[in-house]
Amino acid sequence: MKHPEAAIQKHIVFMLEAKHFCFSVTNADRSWGQDGRPRPSKVRRGWPDITGVFRGRFFGIEVKSAKGKVSELQEECHKKIAANHGYVCVAKCWEDCVVMFRKIQLDIEIRDSWDDPAPRRSR
Repeated sequence: MKHPEAAIQKHIVFMLEAKHFCFSVTNADRSWGQDGRPRPSKVRRGWPDITGVFRGRFFGIEVKSAKGKVSELQEECHKKIAANHGYVCVAKCWEDCVVMFRKIQLDIEIRDSWDDPAPRRSR
C-alpha cells in the first residue's frame, strides 16, 4: 500500500508521542512578510523532518514515501549529524525508526560495557 509522506510522518509522530519521546517536527514552510512577499525558511536546507533526543542521543528522521529519494543536501546533512555522533534514518514506515532506536540502545550498551568496567572487589 502506498502512503504519501504526510501520512507516514503523521503515523511516526503519533508513535513518538505515544512512547513519550522528546522530539520536534521541522516546519520548513515559507512564511510571508507583512509586505506579502515570501520569506525564506529559517530551517537549514537538508535538515531532517523530525529531530529529537533518545537516551541522551540526538536523532533525525527523514520521512520518505516508498518512491521518495534523499537529496544531496539531505545526504550531506545526515553525514554531518553522524560525524557528530548523532543518528539519522530515512523512514518509509515506523519500523525504520525502530531499527534506528535499537541501534542507539545497542551502541549505548556497548559503550557502557567498555567505558565502565565492573568495580573491583576490595580484599
